[in-house]
Amino acid sequence: MKDRSLLLKKFVAQTLKDVLGLPDTEAVDEQQGFFNLGMDSLMAVEVRNRLQNMLGHGIMLTPTLAIDYPNIAALSEQILALLFEEGTTASLPSPSIATRRDDHEPIAIIGFNCRFPKANTPEALWSLLQEERNAIQEIPQDRWDINAYYDPDIEAPGKMITRHSGFLEAIDKFDPLFFGISPREAEEMDPNSACS
Repeated sequence: MKDRSLLLKKFVAQTLKDVLGLPDTEAVDEQQGFFNLGMDSLMAVEVRNRLQNMLGHGIMLTPTLAIDYPNIAALSEQILALLFEEGTTASLPSPSIATRRDDHEPIAIIGFNCRFPKANTPEALWSLLQEERNAIQEIPQDRWDINAYYDPDIEAPGKMITRHSGFLEAIDKFDPLFFGISPREAEEMDPNSACS
């Protein structure tokens, strides 16, 4: 079991280095928090996705795995526990997979989606750019009470001097928990564009 744990920690550490762009030679303390190393919520999802791809579908890792278990030791321990639960069909990655890194491996784009102001699909974005249309509009009433925030006086405290910006449609469909963002934080961020 100790050998399995060491192998898994090595595998998780390499995955982390790949996502964060850290050199292979850099040692990472297994207790150091991922977010202290520069990880953001999108990188956390990428770490989970890479681990899921290597482990297969014998177990299902949650999208917030790297947020819930925010260091190499905790994450490895959780994956090990999942791997050896009764009835699972997943297995540890082989040492060759855990340590292999090929910076010249071809990349295949298998899907693309985006949302920008006045362009909810890649096709709509392309059309917006080709036609040189302006995606800026007056701030929608369902987003902010513009009359409460607007003041043409640049010196007015707590006010803004514009009534226009670029806004995504159907922003209430944004799933902040998937990205490890609290609903309150998402409201403050007011996401205006997204691409994946």
